[in-house]
Amino acid sequence: MFDNLCHQIVTKLKEIYPNIKRVYVLEEEKWIDEYKRPKYLSNDDYEEFVYYSPRFNGFYKRIYFRNLEIIDRSDFILFYIRNTEKSGAYKAYKYAEKNKKKVINL
Repeated sequence: MFDNLCHQIVTKLKEIYPNIKRVYVLEEEKWIDEYKRPKYLSNDDYEEFVYYSPRFNGFYKRIYFRNLEIIDRSDFILFYIRNTEKSGAYKAYKYAEKNKKKVINL
């Protein structure tokens, strides 16, 4: 799974760069309460959990705009994309480049 791969990479980088902060963007607002979170979301694995209120209700629009918000709030972004211009990941990648973010395409 992509999330696990990214978590492993960032955790390894954190050993070299201890100022890295692992932030998990929650899909559900109720998960802000750690007792309501799924078991796989451990406080030991992340320094912070956040929830961004969606600007749109449609499933794909919601994911896309949440990704843009994550990019806006990040210094570095990991991607795994191929040059498929129609994919949401590719559009997010281009958005990150346009906004002069540091990106790594795995």
